[in-house]
Amino acid sequence: MPAARGATQPGLSAAHVWMISFAVLWLVVTGLLVWVYTDQETVKKDNRELARENRRLISRAEESLPYYARARDGGPTVVGLIEQARADTAEIATGSAEDDPATVRASARDVMRRIIDEALVLDQGAFEGASLLGGIQALYDQFTSLHERWQESRSEVDKLAERVKTLAEAGAAQRDEFAARSEDIARQLEDINSRWEALQQAHQEQIAEFQRQYDDFRTKSSRGIQELRTERDGFQRDLTDIQHRYAELRAKLGELQITPVPLQTLREPDGMVLTAKPGEDVIYINLGRDAQLTLGLQFAVYSPDVGIPADGQSKARIEVVSVYDRSAACKIVEVSGKEMILEGDLIANPIYDRSRPLTFLVLGEFDLDHDKRIDPDGVGRIQALIEEWGGQTVDTVSARIDFVVAGSPPQEPRVIGEPTAELLERSKEIAERFERFTQELETAHSLSIPVLTQPVFLQFLGYGAVGAFPAI
Repeated sequence: MPAARGATQPGLSAAHVWMISFAVLWLVVTGLLVWVYTDQETVKKDNRELARENRRLISRAEESLPYYARARDGGPTVVGLIEQARADTAEIATGSAEDDPATVRASARDVMRRIIDEALVLDQGAFEGASLLGGIQALYDQFTSLHERWQESRSEVDKLAERVKTLAEAGAAQRDEFAARSEDIARQLEDINSRWEALQQAHQEQIAEFQRQYDDFRTKSSRGIQELRTERDGFQRDLTDIQHRYAELRAKLGELQITPVPLQTLREPDGMVLTAKPGEDVIYINLGRDAQLTLGLQFAVYSPDVGIPADGQSKARIEVVSVYDRSAACKIVEVSGKEMILEGDLIANPIYDRSRPLTFLVLGEFDLDHDKRIDPDGVGRIQALIEEWGGQTVDTVSARIDFVVAGSPPQEPRVIGEPTAELLERSKEIAERFERFTQELETAHSLSIPVLTQPVFLQFLGYGAVGAFPAI
């Protein structure tokens, strides 16, 4: 069968077979060469791309860096090492491995700026533009300085603590000594209390005995006092009748009647003391609302044995504090020497009159404070007191006034050198006042009007010749 097939294909020789095989082989080799050439171009292109990428990652000059030497195939790369270094640095600086260098730098600047702005460190200049490590070093240096000072302070505190301990021990010793002395004083005080109680009991017994003797004496004296009061009341009724008769006779004599007794009208009492107990500051008088008595009115007090003297010198002064229908309560303002206010003493006030207001003329200059200088308001103060106590004041003498209160005459000022126009005018004014003072006094004397000098007027009021004049 094969021989038969060959016989049907004449002309296919071995040379033809070889040539066909060579052509096929040439085509295969040529395709392989083309494929190899094409793949080499791709490799070169890839190499060029890799070179460019490599130059973007690291330059020839940077191949000497430690990270390049530590990079390995299949191990850490340069980028990985650098990123790891960045993360480690960021975690050290800010505590977060995710922070980039700009964030770390901004955080460091913020910390330094805060340290400078808050000014809590000793030297803020050390942190101006400092790095993070430099700032930490500066903080440590200042901390070291403060620590040394703290150690010194701690040493001083230890010394003070030792001193306090010493003082506490001394205080404890003093406390123990004080406690011992307190116990001793307590025993002495207990002894004193016992003695005081014994003395108090003896004193109470003495007081009881004295009270019994006093009651006996008071019982014995009451009868004699009652008899004296009865006799005094009789004398008082006789005196009242005589005074009434005298007043009637005086009214008949008229305004020009000259009394033979100096200042007779002033020496007539206005009332008398009803009750007065030794040691008490309040007494009672026989004048009340029916006698037009007012609160604040003051009376001079006189002994009925002596009466009211011509100079008005009294033994005491009282002031009305409560007014009743026919009596009044008075407080004792002043008592002279060892005098005492007794029942039956006379009382008088030259300004007060139960029947009508008395009229006064106040003339001259007064030294009511007794400081040897004229009081500019002396006349006004006396007039205010007279009106306060129910009297009236006038500016000129007439037959209708009751008294003239005369101070010193106006004194002309001393002239040294050439007198000025103002001084001459003042001298003229004083001369006119002096002339009026003299004329008013002469008129008062011609009308037999009683003239009271400042000392006599004050004494009749109960203030004495140099007594302090009341403020109105």
